[in-house]
Amino acid sequence: MEENNRVKKGKPYWHYLLRSVAIFFIAFIIKNIITGRITTMIEPNIPSQLFYAFAVLGMLLALNSLFSTFALYDRAAEEEFKRRNPASIRFRSEIKLILKTPEFWLNTLPVLIFTVIFSFFGGFLETALIILPRTSAAVPTLALLLSLCVLVPTFFFISLFSEYEIRRYRLELIARRETGKHASVAKFVLKLLVICVMYPLVFPYAPYLLFMLISFFALVGALVSILSVIGFIAAVAALIALIWLSWKLKVGRLKKRFIRDLTRVADENGYELTLFSKEECEELGYDFSLKREGSAYSCKFIYSLNSFVPLYFNSKSDAHFLYRLGTKSQHTSLEKHFTYSFDSEDTKLIVLIKFPRRMYVSEHRAVKRLYSGDKIWDYILYNTKDFLGSADRKCLYRDNST
Repeated sequence: MEENNRVKKGKPYWHYLLRSVAIFFIAFIIKNIITGRITTMIEPNIPSQLFYAFAVLGMLLALNSLFSTFALYDRAAEEEFKRRNPASIRFRSEIKLILKTPEFWLNTLPVLIFTVIFSFFGGFLETALIILPRTSAAVPTLALLLSLCVLVPTFFFISLFSEYEIRRYRLELIARRETGKHASVAKFVLKLLVICVMYPLVFPYAPYLLFMLISFFALVGALVSILSVIGFIAAVAALIALIWLSWKLKVGRLKKRFIRDLTRVADENGYELTLFSKEECEELGYDFSLKREGSAYSCKFIYSLNSFVPLYFNSKSDAHFLYRLGTKSQHTSLEKHFTYSFDSEDTKLIVLIKFPRRMYVSEHRAVKRLYSGDKIWDYILYNTKDFLGSADRKCLYRDNST
């Protein structure tokens, strides 16, 4: 296992030494630019420690980005990881493997050594200024001690966990069959340029942003100005946008996971799986099709915002989600209607991503509770798990009534 974790034989060790030196000096230059710009922006009504804290934070984040970027675009390390072909990664065992590789230490030790050396030149004086007043006579001595006792182990753990996270990411790429996508030298250089430009531009203004947020939340209760009202509305809008974006990302992950598992089931059971593009889905009305030995299925996705939001099928074409705002006894109901129907000569299936806990159909003036596998009009409803199970058993055509 230890030998398998090594980078490909013949890879020169000086490559990792140069990489480590480059990482340190790029991060150090970024920190000096941030510190220089921050020093000119310090104001009496904002504590100077806040500015210097962001200077150090900027370097830590830049260092993490650099370690991760160099590791991500290390093609030889990626190929060796693929040869390991691990089924999973466990935190403790993988950390032990990383610590046993000379490549990790060659990539990390120069950064730590340069951190100690530049501490003697006062390069990390800001570490002490975060804690101590600038007028304290003990600042230079404590700056050195803090650099040795705080920054050195911090940089070590940044390197260690960056390598660990890259390995976890590579495992996901192998599962998605997307290895080799980070072999581009042009993309690597572009990402380095983004790191070198973004941090010096963004972080000098971060203390102002934090101070404005603190001031805003202190004044928002009184709403003393129009700007406070606008800021409050913007904060609410940003929160709503964040919730919506997190839902989209979660639904996207669930859909990708389902399609990955569906592809595996289709390959194992001889199905012909066709995934349609966005334009084709809009034209056909459904998202993918399955065919096997004379059986054909047209399948459509329905996405639920929350599993606690009930879904109602009102007719052969119309459905809606029912949202209740307020308490159980006093609330306002909102209905989000949508059309789910589509035309196809094949068996028509509906796959619900994030299956609602309560689902109903209104038919013949009666409301009936629905479950996975139930049939409504020409459609059979499935959650993702039952759909994959039925496809594996080759009985997608069967609903709960048969």
